[in-house]
Amino acid sequence: MSAFTQARDGGMRYHRCGQSGLKLPAISLGVREIVTSNWRELGAQKYFYSVFDLGITYFDLAYTYGQQLIDVEIILGEILHTMPRDELIIATGAGYQMNSEPYGERLSKKSLMVCLDRSLKHLRLDYVDIFYIHRPDPETPLEETMGTLDLILRQGKALYIGLSSFAGTSFLNAFTTLAEIGQETVTLSQTHYDLLNRSAETNLFAHTLRTGTGVLTTCPLAQWLLAEPCLNSHRSSASLSTLYQHGQQQTQKSRIELLDKLKRLDRLARDRGQTLAQMALAWNLQHEAVTSVLIGISKVEQMLKAVISLQNLSFSEQELQMIDEITSPSFSFC
Repeated sequence: MSAFTQARDGGMRYHRCGQSGLKLPAISLGVREIVTSNWRELGAQKYFYSVFDLGITYFDLAYTYGQQLIDVEIILGEILHTMPRDELIIATGAGYQMNSEPYGERLSKKSLMVCLDRSLKHLRLDYVDIFYIHRPDPETPLEETMGTLDLILRQGKALYIGLSSFAGTSFLNAFTTLAEIGQETVTLSQTHYDLLNRSAETNLFAHTLRTGTGVLTTCPLAQWLLAEPCLNSHRSSASLSTLYQHGQQQTQKSRIELLDKLKRLDRLARDRGQTLAQMALAWNLQHEAVTSVLIGISKVEQMLKAVISLQNLSFSEQELQMIDEITSPSFSFC
């Protein structure tokens, strides 16, 4: 029988989430990316116990869709039932185009309540710590959505509210509307942010810092481009586009330019005594707006390497300048 360690010290850091009293681990677990068809048989319980021992206490299901979400929630619910609930932060969500069920793709009151109640049932929980809404919904009045989130908070079904893929005026409008309706407001914003896609620096971070909202960044390794296997000589530049193009056809020139950037970043990481992936996580976390990074790694030993990146989060001015020269805030491969 697997068991987690009662006295845990995995070297994890914990950061206050904006101006709230909530603290998140610097590294959080994205459950969707580690799920396989035989997840239970491969030792899901042992895996969660192991990452918990590393200090990773935040488990996020917010980007898991459809039948996969149901399967994951049921299995995770079984595991969570054996773990100390008071030490865990569980997040799920609902929202626009997350799935095709009649009440699963919008931010209406009906949709949000159905999705949350279903998740609570599958997870065998009375509440989730964070409930996200995903993407603005053009067909539902913002007041209806935010009013429902306020109701969810007052009912105790969620402790905090998060926004996912809200930026610029969309973020500000949602934040302000919830604050005007109830006594609570948005605690956390979830957004893509990595060395190859820095758009959050211009369309979100200034708003979260000003409003005291925490930030959970997703895809900090740029869909694994910022990992050593992508730099192996056997991987051609042409194959990079299949990893990170977000529906955009990349030219041969852009792929060559990307590979050059990755190699330059890798050299800088080695000079820092880190792998490229470790530097990518450290760079992400050094930004004052970022509370935690969300990663999904199926092997515990790789998750341990990610935690080791927390030992060196400091960057010199010269290093930051070099990174800006390689991949400026205006650069985006996606």
